[in-house]
Amino acid sequence: KMVTCSMVEPYKNHEVMKLLCEISELENLHDCTLTYKLDNGKFHSSAFLLSLCSPVLRSMLCGGFSEGLSREVSIEDVSSDAFEKCLGLWLGKDLNTESIEELFLVASTADRFEMRGVCEQLENAITQTIVGDPVLCVHALNLCQAVQLENVEAAARNAALDMFGDVRGHLVEAEESVVRFFLESDDVCVDKEEDLLDLVVAWSERHGAGADLVGSLRSAAMLPS
Repeated sequence: KMVTCSMVEPYKNHEVMKLLCEISELENLHDCTLTYKLDNGKFHSSAFLLSLCSPVLRSMLCGGFSEGLSREVSIEDVSSDAFEKCLGLWLGKDLNTESIEELFLVASTADRFEMRGVCEQLENAITQTIVGDPVLCVHALNLCQAVQLENVEAAARNAALDMFGDVRGHLVEAEESVVRFFLESDDVCVDKEEDLLDLVVAWSERHGAGADLVGSLRSAAMLPS
């Protein structure tokens, strides 16, 4: 389904943000170039604008580094598309996507550049999307193993615990660390021990590994039969 992420209305509608959005489009003020080694993309913008939106870029452009003199910033591990969507959100534009992977990618980029408000709104959008959906909960937990979004991971774990009966069957597709969390959690409640053992067996058969997960069953919470 389509997900829309945006900054809160008072932020978007503030006169300063509207002015910054207009300024961002003025090419004669573009005195800085970002080069993305990940996809060989280039992005031209205002050094002043970039310094406002990101403490990381402000340090690079204004902290006495070579980037400040050359006005050229080389970025190793971020795609041009992800950063430009971060900047768009910061400027008050909406991000519309059908891909939870894209939300994670943009959120991790916002986190990388310490764009706290943008990252928070993206995390909120992800959380609202996955709550109540067992498949998306498990998918989000898998993505969290590669992209460190602690608030999203905590929300996904809590949502999965609340509907563990529906989530359990989908954990066969989860990363081992995700499965281990639920096996070791004191908050997991099942009707009988065999339910968790069946999960371990099914996961092991699916992935051809995981026999050591059985040891994690000891601390899983059980409801009395």
